[in-house]
Amino acid sequence: MLFPIYDNDGEPFEREIYEWFADEVKTIFPEGATEYGGHATGWWHGKIDLSRCIWAILEEDELNVIREFLREAKEKFRQEKMYFEYHPTTYEEIG
Repeated sequence: MLFPIYDNDGEPFEREIYEWFADEVKTIFPEGATEYGGHATGWWHGKIDLSRCIWAILEEDELNVIREFLREAKEKFRQEKMYFEYHPTTYEEIG
């Protein structure tokens, strides 16, 4: 999942949005998620953007929770669209 760091005018988002974001990530992924090292740089409609990239492992039946989270994030971050990618993976913990 990608979450913008700056709004469409290049300004950082309000602290409350980041606090909401952190609380939601902890609630949705109580066992953990990973913020991929560094930031993802891309462009959208001719503008360069910088995003936080969050990785998490979840069950297929949890996808709608993520979709709802992103719908809410779209409003909070004042975005036209939010991006998330999912695909089957094998996960294994070695003890």
